[in-house]
Amino acid sequence: PGIAAGGHTKIRTGTDDQKFGLSLTDGSAQHAVTRILDQPHLELVGLHCHIGSQVDSVKPYVAAVRRMVGLMARIRDQHGITLPQLNIGGGHAIAYRPGEEHLNISALAQRVRAELEDGCARAHLPLPRLTIEPGRAIAGPAGVAVYRVLAVKRTGTRTFVAVDGGMSDNPRPALYGVRYAPRLVGRPTTAPPRLATVVGRHCEAGDILADDVALPGDIHPGDLLALPAAGAYHLSMASGYNLIGRPPVVAVSNGTARTLVRRESQDDMNRRDIGL
Repeated sequence: PGIAAGGHTKIRTGTDDQKFGLSLTDGSAQHAVTRILDQPHLELVGLHCHIGSQVDSVKPYVAAVRRMVGLMARIRDQHGITLPQLNIGGGHAIAYRPGEEHLNISALAQRVRAELEDGCARAHLPLPRLTIEPGRAIAGPAGVAVYRVLAVKRTGTRTFVAVDGGMSDNPRPALYGVRYAPRLVGRPTTAPPRLATVVGRHCEAGDILADDVALPGDIHPGDLLALPAAGAYHLSMASGYNLIGRPPVVAVSNGTARTLVRRESQDDMNRRDIGL
């Protein structure tokens, strides 16, 4: 719809002149509608847009609804068809660290519904079935990533804490600068906090999970670090980077744990090797 929204330029999907979607501005969307309607084996039932990811403001969604209703009205006027469905996508921001903004879902629902009702009334359109995609807002807070500390390196001014994961299980920090708030778990400590940078195990300077976060000064190899809000984009973006196996997924409920996805082993990778 020609709307820039999202926490980073690389995750703003609703702007013109990039790979996603069909533009309203240059007429691509209208042309696609005409092509679909000319196909007797296809039925156009609605419109879909997506404006970005980690969007923490309601305003761009309201603007998207306004533009999409305008397109629905033009389709009605040009083709005599009233579309029954509208999907305005997702991209709802969650807080990955204390103090970060998240999208107010209640405010989103109220303002989007009001804009849709007003816009349809002005255009003399019936209300379409409205769909949104909460995705990350549900899955993100439901998961926690747990890493084991491999090494601690202290220089004159900095402390680096290296863990047994990184870019292979979560490329988001390297791709668009996302940072997390790791916490020591598994043992009590009274050691005063010290600023540290949590880094991954891979041979990349950009393999950083968290910059200048407060961790106990006695952190050492073998400790466990937990990263909250990892349910949406850890395993789903994991890869075999540096031939490191993907991590398992464990469900925990009422003190009971069970494996949902097993850890990927070296044997799993070797089985794909055909050889010379």
